[in-house]
Amino acid sequence: MFQHLRGQFAFALWDRKKWSLILARDRFGIVPLHWTKAGDQLLFSSEIKGLLASGLVPAEPDHRGLDHIFSFFAIPSRRTYFKGISSILPGHFLKIDGNTGSIDKHQYWDSNFPDQGDEYNPGIKKAAAEFGEHLTEATRLRLRADVPLGCYLSGGVDSTTLLQLAAKTRADQKSVPAFTIEIPCPKLNELSPAKHAAEQVGAKQHVITCDANTIGNAFPQLVEACEAPVMDTSSAALLCLSGLVREQGFKTVLSGEGADEGLAGYPWFKTNHIMSLPDHGEFRPSNIIRRMVGKVTGRDESWAEASRHQSLIGGAPAMSDFYGLLKKGRRIFYSHTMWDEIDGHLPYEDLKLDLDKMKRWDPLNQSLYFGYKTILPGLLMNQ
Repeated sequence: MFQHLRGQFAFALWDRKKWSLILARDRFGIVPLHWTKAGDQLLFSSEIKGLLASGLVPAEPDHRGLDHIFSFFAIPSRRTYFKGISSILPGHFLKIDGNTGSIDKHQYWDSNFPDQGDEYNPGIKKAAAEFGEHLTEATRLRLRADVPLGCYLSGGVDSTTLLQLAAKTRADQKSVPAFTIEIPCPKLNELSPAKHAAEQVGAKQHVITCDANTIGNAFPQLVEACEAPVMDTSSAALLCLSGLVREQGFKTVLSGEGADEGLAGYPWFKTNHIMSLPDHGEFRPSNIIRRMVGKVTGRDESWAEASRHQSLIGGAPAMSDFYGLLKKGRRIFYSHTMWDEIDGHLPYEDLKLDLDKMKRWDPLNQSLYFGYKTILPGLLMNQ
């Protein structure tokens, strides 16, 4: 069944004849799905609040889950921030036998890349044309909504491209309304390019202004909605923007989120590539550079600890350099009780990575895969 499903979903399928239940989540984890056991009962919900509302699940913190915040900015594993409550991983489903109570975890899909040297390379023009075809088809499918649809527009390449594709591929040839955040700071304000993009396709533009007070006031509601600590202030601005979308009578929007993960758009992809140029097989001089940066930033760790980290994630993919800087906060903020609760556990241990496949891939594809497993489902999709 799962090989035929496309798009985003989370669902429960009850087979009355076999007395079995399937809980499933889409390939990239766009839609959340949580579950827990309370005695001999199994509970599941798209929100953790639904599980807590049962009165059967205590709202207790999972300290190892909280440790993910200072490692990944978010939580990209089966863990949640609540003890005893788990998330179904992207590309996975649970099968529960109602007769025996057994719970089997299955992975039906994972990102994959060709072995290094076997990559598809048709040339820039053909690759761009084929990529454009796929992106156009993906946009067309998402325009088949039975409710009014809009588009987030920042003025950047990702959202502008989607807005233009939506205008070209929509059957009724009507432009999709655009929704934009205005930041009242000259260095951060992207209203001008967004306005220009909207005018180019004749899209009606809706703008909401988010200053520091607006973002600060939205944070309590944001944390409640995400059911998690939130380190990225842009998430608060997006929450305000989604409120504007709803006020205008829209329930669905297209977004350019995830493009930087799939197309290596973040700056750490470039810095990682430069640092790794002298690496060859197991010989990795780049680790000396990482060691020096760690000392300068006050994040000194032993070679043994660094090697353990890399063994858990298949080397040093791009995001790991950024996450390494983030870990400094653990030494600043954690109490003795927090360290005792973690008990030497590393958040990297919770990641489900196919390390055997990663060894055969080009370093860039290893980094893309690692990003798909961490920042994409952990941060962007949840917040």
